[in-house]
Amino acid sequence: MNSLWNFFASVRLAIVILCIIAFTSIFGTLIPQGNSFEWYVNFFSHISFSGTPLGPDTGQRFAVITTLLDIDKMYSSWWYYLFLTILIINLIVCSIDRIPTVLKQIKMDNLSFTQARLDKMKLNRQISLQNTDTQSIMSSLETIVSSLGWKTQKSPTNQAMLFSEKSPWSRMGVYIVHLSILVIFAGALIGNLLGFKASVMLPETRQTDIVYSTKDSSAVNLGFTVRCDSFTLEYYDNGMPKEYMSELTVLENGKEVKKAHIEVNKPLRYNGITFYQASYEPYQDFVVTLKDIQQSVTTKLLTPFQQQIKWPEGNLSYGVINADSIQNRLARMKIWVSDSANPPQTFWVKPNEETPFQINDKKYTIYVKQMFATGLQVAQDPGVWVVYLGCLLMLVGLYVSFFMSHRKIWFVVKNSGSATSIIMYGTTNKNKMGFTTVFQSLADNIEQQITA
Repeated sequence: MNSLWNFFASVRLAIVILCIIAFTSIFGTLIPQGNSFEWYVNFFSHISFSGTPLGPDTGQRFAVITTLLDIDKMYSSWWYYLFLTILIINLIVCSIDRIPTVLKQIKMDNLSFTQARLDKMKLNRQISLQNTDTQSIMSSLETIVSSLGWKTQKSPTNQAMLFSEKSPWSRMGVYIVHLSILVIFAGALIGNLLGFKASVMLPETRQTDIVYSTKDSSAVNLGFTVRCDSFTLEYYDNGMPKEYMSELTVLENGKEVKKAHIEVNKPLRYNGITFYQASYEPYQDFVVTLKDIQQSVTTKLLTPFQQQIKWPEGNLSYGVINADSIQNRLARMKIWVSDSANPPQTFWVKPNEETPFQINDKKYTIYVKQMFATGLQVAQDPGVWVVYLGCLLMLVGLYVSFFMSHRKIWFVVKNSGSATSIIMYGTTNKNKMGFTTVFQSLADNIEQQITA
């Protein structure tokens, strides 16, 4: 049992496991995850060495190894979880093994140090005084040191010794980091067990209460409905897509409860579920908005390309009969409109622009845009706040570990005839060069005030 305990308490084990996790994660980055066996055969077959592809046979061998070792789903594989479990056990055992010693160092009786032990400290300084009253000197020392933020202790047996320290609990910094890693792992586990990651392609004007898991494509019920009211795609001058965004509405029991404008890095959050703008898909259909200006009637209709559509409210029929594009961008659409009592009209309109037209004395406007489906990534992660807490703990632990230290200073008043002096001794558990500067500055401050 002692050998097993020492094995898991080893810092060397932690370094080895971290190196293994880092090395295997390289494969998880280089090899795309979650694809079919045939996809991996094709992927490896086209990898070239010295200009020669591996070929189907070698590609199939690599694909077999990839699937057998779960490299295609590495971050959820049994062996990856095994390494993480060993790391967790190592952190826990290592902390349990060392924390009692650290607590003893924090709570130790520093006033029991003998003069011989103090004299062995390399950092020391002597301040000569004219005052020979030990009690008065000690009182002044305590006041000065306390005012500078040092915690002081007097010896009940040696009235000529004063001890002061700063940041004793900084020795626990590394164990705060250990705890933060465990908290992050716990948050990730909660999210993996109780949450989901899914996606859905949602056409404009359509709604859904189901998304599809990215793990196995199974349907996931949201518990509410989300509708895509509109999708907007902006282009660069060269015709390449610039940015895209969606207008979404959340409905419960048929009632609108939330509207949101989402784009990349600006998601919609509702009931613990987050919708991210991820992709889009163009359609040959159009979304047409017609308005009767005199009657103040507006209707939005889904309009298939080159099909006649009736608008009952405006007593019109219309259709998109032609479309021109420049590079990948729709430039204009040709509209056919008729009220059955007059000859049909045809005219060109630009996308995403309101265009007026008139039939006899009736005035209308038409707004035409290409129909898109917005690609949404959907995630529910109840452990995310636990992960955030772990990250905050890690920042605190790293700050304590790297920028704070347990600093200790002893003051001993010595009388030798008519001469009196204060001898300062100091030590720290790390950053000795920085502590030397602090020690000398404190000594200068004390000498200036106590000899004034």
